[in-house]
Amino acid sequence: MDAQRIHSVVTAEVAAHLVGETRCRSYVGGLLHGIGKLSIYRAAVRYRRGPEPENAFVIQICNQFYAQLGVLIARTWNLDPAVVTAIGFHNSPNKAPGDGKREAWMVHLGNIIAHTATAEAEGLDTHGRMVIEKMSGVQFDLEEAMDIAHDALSEAEAFIAAQDDEAEI
Repeated sequence: MDAQRIHSVVTAEVAAHLVGETRCRSYVGGLLHGIGKLSIYRAAVRYRRGPEPENAFVIQICNQFYAQLGVLIARTWNLDPAVVTAIGFHNSPNKAPGDGKREAWMVHLGNIIAHTATAEAEGLDTHGRMVIEKMSGVQFDLEEAMDIAHDALSEAEAFIAAQDDEAEI
């Protein structure tokens, strides 16, 4: 759960940076782009009347349906339509309808950058930078965006560590 929270915060910070705003629809979309995953995981751990669901099945359902479930949640919360679009289309921003396409793209790019920064922080070799550099029509300072991601990652990890320390007291 902490990894998902951290990833969401980093994605939000990068998406907001890419549009040049502090708190905006791209930020909210980045923050909530994985909200459907949390609902699926929560449902999976609340098996009261049957056997525990198989982990592989939960992951399969999550990978297939989390964006759609996120859209349902966002609509229930009456979020801005562009935020709903960003949540639903962050994995395929070209398919997003006009209103929200920009936010979907910002969350998509923020998501890739967040995953890349996390992998780099763990010392893993990643092709995330190369994927972004090869995208046609994408123009921003990748190094600056990666710096934002690494900073947000460090800050989020420090915040969670401080909460954990506080809980032990």
